[in-house]
Amino acid sequence: MAIRHRHRVACITAFCACAYYRCTAAFCAAALPLARLITNSQSFRMYARVEDIVDPGEFCTDGVQTALQKLKKFSTYLCSQIAEKSQKNLKSAQSVSPSDKRWTVKYADIATLLFEGIARIIEIHQPLVETYYGPGRLFSVIEVIQKECDRQIKRVLDEFKVQREFYKKSSSLQQMNRTPYRTTDRLDPKELDSLLAEITILSTRSQLYLRFIRRRIMGDIEISSPDEKKKAEEIARLNKLLKECELSRLMHDILGTYVTMEEYFMRESIHKAVSMDVVEENSLTSSMLDDVFFIEKKCLRRAISSSNADIVCAMLNHATSLLQTDFYEVLNEKVKLGFPSSILDFGQAYSVFQSIQPSDIDKSKTEFLVTLNNAEIACEFVRTLRCNLEEEVQKMFPHASDQDGAKLESCLSEITSVNFKLQQLISYGRTHLCTTVVKPRIKPWVDSFQSASHIITDDEFVLVKQMMKVDLIQNSIIRQSLTTSNFDALGGLLFEKELRLIIAYLTTVTTWTIRDKFARLTQIASILNLENVNEILDTWGSNSGSLTWRLTPTEVRQVLALRKDFKSEDIKRLKL
Repeated sequence: MAIRHRHRVACITAFCACAYYRCTAAFCAAALPLARLITNSQSFRMYARVEDIVDPGEFCTDGVQTALQKLKKFSTYLCSQIAEKSQKNLKSAQSVSPSDKRWTVKYADIATLLFEGIARIIEIHQPLVETYYGPGRLFSVIEVIQKECDRQIKRVLDEFKVQREFYKKSSSLQQMNRTPYRTTDRLDPKELDSLLAEITILSTRSQLYLRFIRRRIMGDIEISSPDEKKKAEEIARLNKLLKECELSRLMHDILGTYVTMEEYFMRESIHKAVSMDVVEENSLTSSMLDDVFFIEKKCLRRAISSSNADIVCAMLNHATSLLQTDFYEVLNEKVKLGFPSSILDFGQAYSVFQSIQPSDIDKSKTEFLVTLNNAEIACEFVRTLRCNLEEEVQKMFPHASDQDGAKLESCLSEITSVNFKLQQLISYGRTHLCTTVVKPRIKPWVDSFQSASHIITDDEFVLVKQMMKVDLIQNSIIRQSLTTSNFDALGGLLFEKELRLIIAYLTTVTTWTIRDKFARLTQIASILNLENVNEILDTWGSNSGSLTWRLTPTEVRQVLALRKDFKSEDIKRLKL
């Protein structure tokens, strides 16, 4: 009865396995005789050549030690399937021609097929292993399979390095880093583009495979190790397996070189974009701006796709450094040249126009203004780049550890630090433009404004009100001019109306905040428009309400003294 029962179990197992793999009826009939042949090692080796599933139950015996030995043989059989399939894939890849659309990623495809094949084998055989050997045995099977995976992936990556001239390009970069000012025999960034893309795909597939292995083994550990101490030991064993396997070591070495190559690609591409910078007709910015940020985004998205947090952080730091140094210095040099002023004295004009043609002056002016626009738009691009990268990181690292998450967030936040330097450059450029161009042009207008009388009659006030026109006047110059003028009641009213018109005009023609700049002048105009000296007390001190005075008590008295109809004794008696 026992023999018949074991015979029945073997038949059922062989049938289920063959049906799962959609084998032929003839093979199903031959499964049982084949199972009887594996009682010795020679028969097992012959059986392992058959490309199909093997029944783990046939390896089981009553002895525990013998069962483990049979499980190891079963694992070896699975490895033979993996090796045979991988070698076929590698051989078929050699026939792929450069004109094929998969040529640039064929080694990534081979690695993907290897990882998917192993994952499929583990997924199919896991329930069979658990059924015949119990929980906790899958780890041992995967350890054996991982060694075979390491052997096969090493063959794939070795051929990848040879065919893609990986070492040759790496050596060229090292040589160029030792002689950075050498202009000849420099590696064309285009030669690295497809190589970098394939490396990131290899990294992504490797990380995906290792995460699959971790999930499978962790599930097995949770079921088979109720004791916390035993579970901790198994988890440490798992971490060691994933960290020290040949796959992890090989990818670590390749990715180390990848960072160097990607940094070179980004730097050289940005330098090329700067050298080819042009200003299109009717454009407020130059081509360099879009090109630089396109390159940054492309390289960073490629690094993120590697699924390796350390690689992403390294590239984020490099991208930030390039923006803060190379890109910033290009803008800084052009702004520091200054805006050529057309307002020169005779001696300056004679020396300047001997060496510079009018067209060169116009070109310099345009370049200065375009550079300021580039800096301002770059600030917006940096903020947009960070937002886009944050979304990419969240998608690629949904289950990142606290340590990796903190590193990624820190590196992402550093990108926007370049905006501080850009804002300083913009402020310097605007100040220079105001000093060189705006102030010399409006000074004659302010002088005429200063000479205008603000002691007028009712008829003159009505006439001026009808003929008033608004001019652009610098805030600081107006304030200086007021200290030498005298006002009466109508003159104060006129000045307040003039100031309101100026503020209203500037509000419509600029995007800056204007009213804050004119806060002191507005308060001066209000004081000059008072009916009597004591009226100031209605809005001063505790009576000011929400109004914040920008004038000191001394300055208030000085403004009141500009009204020729206010007595100095009344002004001095004020308690401010």
